[in-house]
Amino acid sequence: MNKDALDGDELTAIQTQLTARIVIIKRIFLAWQSIAADIENGHLNQDLSHLNQAKRNRDGADQSLAQLVRETYKWLIAPVEAVESFPLNSGRRLT
Repeated sequence: MNKDALDGDELTAIQTQLTARIVIIKRIFLAWQSIAADIENGHLNQDLSHLNQAKRNRDGADQSLAQLVRETYKWLIAPVEAVESFPLNSGRRLT
């Protein structure tokens, strides 16, 4: 996505979408965290495979949430990005 082409309404829409995604993923994380805790505490009568599945899903939601927060943070800090163009034969090396 080219950040240079975004206007204020588009940025607001993106920020709203990211915020909504954060809320959804956070709810999923909290749900799996609660399920795993209930199994561990004996409140839910489930076997070890269900506990492991709940923990995997909780950890996956946690990773998704962390990635989405980083992405959102970048958009909040720099909603537009200046693109520098260098001639191909300028002699600059990209490292």
